[in-house]
Amino acid sequence: MHQLNLLNYNTASAPVDLFNKIPVEPITVAYKGLDQLKLGGGHLQGIQLYTYEGQNYAFLTGSTHHFAYLQIIAFSEKENKVIALHRLSEGDLRHAGGFQIYNNFLAVGLEDNFRKNYSLVNIYEIGDPKNFRPTPLASIERKGKRRRSTAGCVGITKHENSLLLVVGDWNTRHLDFYQSPFPKGTAALSFELIHSLEPKASDRSQWLDKKWRTYQNINLLRDATSGNLLLVGFNSWWLRQDIVDLFSLDVNDEIELVKIASKKIRRRKGTSFIWGGGAFVYDETKLGFVACGYRNFKKGHLNIYR
Repeated sequence: MHQLNLLNYNTASAPVDLFNKIPVEPITVAYKGLDQLKLGGGHLQGIQLYTYEGQNYAFLTGSTHHFAYLQIIAFSEKENKVIALHRLSEGDLRHAGGFQIYNNFLAVGLEDNFRKNYSLVNIYEIGDPKNFRPTPLASIERKGKRRRSTAGCVGITKHENSLLLVVGDWNTRHLDFYQSPFPKGTAALSFELIHSLEPKASDRSQWLDKKWRTYQNINLLRDATSGNLLLVGFNSWWLRQDIVDLFSLDVNDEIELVKIASKKIRRRKGTSFIWGGGAFVYDETKLGFVACGYRNFKKGHLNIYR
């Protein structure tokens, strides 16, 4: 994969203009997968790109009938391949969904996708991907009403002096916003629920269009010029197309979510935003998207839109 000079601070310049200029045709990257994932059920669920000491990586979440997992792909001139497989949870919490990386933090939801009444949102510190160990810095427990207590997709970024985290429940019908003081030194993360929103029941008169989709991945970004928050939603469209929507987001007093851009994307080599899609910022403030496939037994493909 071409060196992208990725920035995991998620701050893009003129994001609407960049969003509209992103090509619908991708750059396809092949990589070597793992044989030992031939287990019953499940598939890949989310993807994020990451850079450490000049080396590019991709993180992918996935599910099986037995456990939730995280894969790490390393890219090099000689070979692109999966270098690690980590079990994040087992038993009922077999489903690791859409996720996001901000700076050194990775936030992902682990859910019971059968009963759909319990989930954990875990936040991990990455550091060197070759030495990553899946010990969470913090966990948010969600339990109760069926489907309402799931955590199918998670976004995370810095907002003012806090870490802001958003969780989409089953088919992202609701968005729940959590906040923790930004850690200093060895201070622990401590998240509390600050807002909840049901977008389909909110005022959408100012939206580009009034469609709120069943997003499988959501990411939080920031506009470098205005400082405003942005939310990106990834979903499948029809035939050979996916769709990605861009929203402005205000969470200070009341939640204000407004769709400001939308784009249809072409699938290639079996990848789709319905399996895993993510946003990334590269070369200081440029915006791009990445998609993964359904599974990656022995081999896999990523599609990069930039």
